[in-house]
Amino acid sequence: MWNYWIAGYTGRLVTRYLYAHPQRSSFTFGIGGRSDSKLKALRNEVNLDDSVESVLVDVMISDQVERAVQCAKVIINT
Repeated sequence: MWNYWIAGYTGRLVTRYLYAHPQRSSFTFGIGGRSDSKLKALRNEVNLDDSVESVLVDVMISDQVERAVQCAKVIINT
């Protein structure tokens, strides 16, 4: 289970911050977005390791949103 879910342009800034956070061992987070290619680009840009899960989700498809939020404690929609 991860605590944070990040998506979008501003999400890149938040992703960098959370990934580099000095207390990162006390929480986990994942990234989410509508485009697999953009999620992969973000993973490469920030050099995310395998501990950060990627979730492909279209907010217009309620089943995808439901699956994404079921495993999260906190959602950050950017």
